[in-house]
Amino acid sequence: MKWIVAAVLIVALLAVMWATNPDRTQHVQALSQHLAGTAAAQALPQPADSLSNQAVVCWDFSDQLGEEASLQQALDASLSLTDWHVCSVGSLPVGGKPVRVSVGIFGHVFCCDLKQ
Repeated sequence: MKWIVAAVLIVALLAVMWATNPDRTQHVQALSQHLAGTAAAQALPQPADSLSNQAVVCWDFSDQLGEEASLQQALDASLSLTDWHVCSVGSLPVGGKPVRVSVGIFGHVFCCDLKQ
């Protein structure tokens, strides 16, 4: 009987995780808010070879798409989302390698700090 209850709870948990898995739009919005907040909290530095903070990453992606591109457009064009059905992981290319920047689970997107 205990095994049946445990199995039902596990299936219910997985169903909730699947139903609340954030989509690409939620990842882009969360990252945009996180990076905009970081840029507002500090002066936007000039682009550098080594990425030392989120503001430099914002600057680099905006430069790739032109001066008029918004942060959300740049993130939407650059974000690679891996959907594992119960959670999702967002990555951005930094220095030619994908860097994990967000994790989505239970309807919420958690943004990672980009400092390396």
